[in-house]
Amino acid sequence: RPGLRRLARQARQSPESWQSLLSKLSAAEQSLLEQERTALENFLLARQYIYRQASREAPTEEQLQAIYTERQEQFTYPASRNAREILVSSEDWTLDRTEEGWRKRRAVRDRAREIRQRILDGEDFAALARQYSASRTASTGGELGWIQEPSHPRIDTALAALQPSQVSPPIATNKGYLLLQLLEKRPRAPMPYEETRAQCETIWRARQLKQVEEELRERFLKEAFPRDGMQ
Repeated sequence: RPGLRRLARQARQSPESWQSLLSKLSAAEQSLLEQERTALENFLLARQYIYRQASREAPTEEQLQAIYTERQEQFTYPASRNAREILVSSEDWTLDRTEEGWRKRRAVRDRAREIRQRILDGEDFAALARQYSASRTASTGGELGWIQEPSHPRIDTALAALQPSQVSPPIATNKGYLLLQLLEKRPRAPMPYEETRAQCETIWRARQLKQVEEELRERFLKEAFPRDGMQ
């Protein structure tokens, strides 16, 4: 005969299957099943009580500082770069894989190269962005602001190869060719403890509840299944 625990799991599928199981059990087996039910009720009530108590408890600063130190790798600002863009495109821009499509894209690429050369020759990037960029950032001189890694693979790769004030070669996109200028870069840096304190407290509470649940579960199994017959 299969174990009583497996039968009990199957019987929980519906009230009818549960009643069918009870009708087939001996008095001793029904007693064991009742013991399991009582232990489960005690487990759920205890867990509910612990949850209420845990919400009232507060960790010490030392405990939170320890979590902050432990999770230092997680609590960091990602590397980021401040950049500007010029999107060179055309009204008849197309992604068609035809000879005509290639011709139109080459014309846009060549115009992007010309604009880049003008910047290298000393013209102002922001002024050229306002004049030629097809991006909505044109009105602000192509300002993209701080870009955190990872963003877009092509953008990350292009900016990683630049030093401040340098301009990338034209980058092919679905909308045209993109020129990027790196303004400033920030390396990855640790976040201050004050900014992570709430996260540390969340981690602490989760650990407290997990520990209590494991203790309750172990006690429940001992009370519900004291004999091998329930295995």
